[in-house]
Amino acid sequence: KLVELTEQQFRALALLGDRKRAAIAGCAGSGKTMLAARKAQQFAELGMSVLLVCFNIALSEDLRKRLPPEIEVYNFHDLCRAATRQAGYSLSLASQSENDFYDVILPEALLEAADKIGRVYDAIIVDEGQDFKENYWIALESLLKEDRYLYVFFDNNQNLFGGLGNFGGL
Repeated sequence: KLVELTEQQFRALALLGDRKRAAIAGCAGSGKTMLAARKAQQFAELGMSVLLVCFNIALSEDLRKRLPPEIEVYNFHDLCRAATRQAGYSLSLASQSENDFYDVILPEALLEAADKIGRVYDAIIVDEGQDFKENYWIALESLLKEDRYLYVFFDNNQNLFGGLGNFGGL
């Protein structure tokens, strides 16, 4: 039944056509992550540069193992660290509270790094979008090429970290 349902969901996802931005809601266990991964693969098969980003570290590690290497997969905070390293900056938790470090410093660092590395992605797919705060969206958008694809998969019933429900104006 799950595989059959997922095939129906894949067909429904195809109905999005060439929409540049979409927010896709679903309850826990509905296959949002599977759909996000499939959409990332579809974009990659078209030769696009693709980022799939989520909130949970374990989920990002699992997705990275299952998806082809041309799809970049990160949890949000590791993406911030990686972009910061790529831009040649360093970060330290020493002078901030842990909450400030994750909620303010890392997203700001990603935004600054994006100024240096540029808009590098044709498509950004976000899973667990309900957990992303407003400044996370601003930082993510700074990596997206102009007029390209941003798809967000979310379940507001699982909003455990006080994320923003409008996904940065999506």
